[in-house]
Amino acid sequence: MLKHCIKALLIIVPVLLIQSCRKYEIPDIPDLPEGDFKVIAYVPGWGNIDFSAIQAEKLTHINYAFVNVKDGKVYSEMEQDSVILRELVGLKSVNSDLKVLISVGGATWSGGFSDAALTDSSRNVFSESITEFILKYQLDGVDLDWEFPGYGNGSRPEDKENFTFLLQNLRSHLNNLEVTEMRPIDDPYLLTIAAGSSEWLVNLMELNKVIGLLDFINVMTYDFKGSWSSITGHHTNLYPSNHDPGSRFSASESVQMYLSYGVPPEKIMMGAAFYGRWWSGVTKQNNGLYQSYSGGAGALTYAGIYVGYLSDPDFKRYWDDKALAPYLWSNKYGVFITYDDAESIRYKTEYIRRKGIGGIMFWEYTQDYNGSLLNAITQGFE
Repeated sequence: MLKHCIKALLIIVPVLLIQSCRKYEIPDIPDLPEGDFKVIAYVPGWGNIDFSAIQAEKLTHINYAFVNVKDGKVYSEMEQDSVILRELVGLKSVNSDLKVLISVGGATWSGGFSDAALTDSSRNVFSESITEFILKYQLDGVDLDWEFPGYGNGSRPEDKENFTFLLQNLRSHLNNLEVTEMRPIDDPYLLTIAAGSSEWLVNLMELNKVIGLLDFINVMTYDFKGSWSSITGHHTNLYPSNHDPGSRFSASESVQMYLSYGVPPEKIMMGAAFYGRWWSGVTKQNNGLYQSYSGGAGALTYAGIYVGYLSDPDFKRYWDDKALAPYLWSNKYGVFITYDDAESIRYKTEYIRRKGIGGIMFWEYTQDYNGSLLNAITQGFE
């Protein structure tokens, strides 16, 4: 998931790697409800992680991504998993309330879920492997990122019902583990999922049956547009854009959908993106927003955007007042970039506070620039 680098765009677009960058005013949000909001960071196992730089005091949960599902069990594909997991759990010395979970699957490693969920026997094997993994690394729970039941990755038509059975089985195993490990009653093992942002994806699972089994849902309110899209556009906007001629996806629409299905607001986590998406060869109308393109497309980190493009005079930052989302446009190169920044994230935290939903999660920690996006989240919840 999201392993694209910025090299492709750097080939297309010369950039100025300037240390200083234009600053943009962050909205001051007064008189909003207080709350105990969750801040959930996905931390990947690939790449170099400076554990000393992780601001654990600003996080409530870390989801380590990912482990695979292989032969019906969770399986570490990356040699560094054990080292990283122990380092992440060690961050509790900085924040004793921090919860560390293992995230299973993702877009690449969801192919084994259908087999694991198929029968009572296979579900037991899977759940037992989860509890063994939790005990081995002294974790606080598990986050299932099945993308998606009944769709792609070796799926079956019965995945929808079997996903419910799998979660029921896993919840039972976690409950039993709490007893055997004498886990405090106010600190249960967590069972969460990452879930899609559209109604079509939500309908791939029995939401009314699984919500009672889950502690919360990480709603992936990003990737509304990408290299698979026929036009450019915002990929993680808070509200629909007036310029969007099609689906008009937005984070707020996704949250409202989950609420309309009866999901308790405290179990909904809105997604933020610490990465952007780009297109080249973009039609020059409307500064490239919701336009066709003839060149390449891909993803790049917020750090890459901050250092490489916000300082480049050939790129201009625009703000969509309806979508509450920024974007960059180079008329010279015909390149359009959509992303979250500190301003758009502050509006997301405002929305979360006004709606009283559970909090925010983001993909992913290492793509930030000097902690600027995480700081915007922290300030938004103060």
